[in-house]
Amino acid sequence: MKVRCLFVGMLLIASVLGATKVLHAQTYPSGGAAYYYFARPGDLTMLVSIWGTVRFPGQYEVAQTTDLGQLLSLAGGPVLVSEQSGSEHRVTVRISRQFDEGRRVVYEALYDSLVVSPEPFPRLQEGDVVTVEATIHHRFNWRDAITIVGVLATLALAIERLTVVAR
Repeated sequence: MKVRCLFVGMLLIASVLGATKVLHAQTYPSGGAAYYYFARPGDLTMLVSIWGTVRFPGQYEVAQTTDLGQLLSLAGGPVLVSEQSGSEHRVTVRISRQFDEGRRVVYEALYDSLVVSPEPFPRLQEGDVVTVEATIHHRFNWRDAITIVGVLATLALAIERLTVVAR
């Protein structure tokens, strides 16, 4: 109980001093999409969306100085299934932007290279849509070989039975 009161007190002091940012989430009446607000009081904001395999997809109203790394952090990062032996995970991050001729991709990178890159994260603009796509590539393993051998044996047996019946 004392720890909880101390924690709440520290949060109140930090918010009074302006050291914390505000994060609110509301669910639209239509269903699963959420609207998040993340900005300090007085910041100019913009509306961006993040969709795909992230923990908290939806529309985000964020400060105009927000970059891709910050938005990915707010959205909880990419959601990956548990590591399976013989599989390779690949996460692609894309930013699409509206132009006069329509929406097009202005940035695309693999998540792993984006995180370790020495270059700064790209800045976001009003109306940007960020998509995070996770794909899993399974490598060929002994279970696959057993399945193939089993299918071929079944086909051979079926053909052999059909030729015996046809005679």
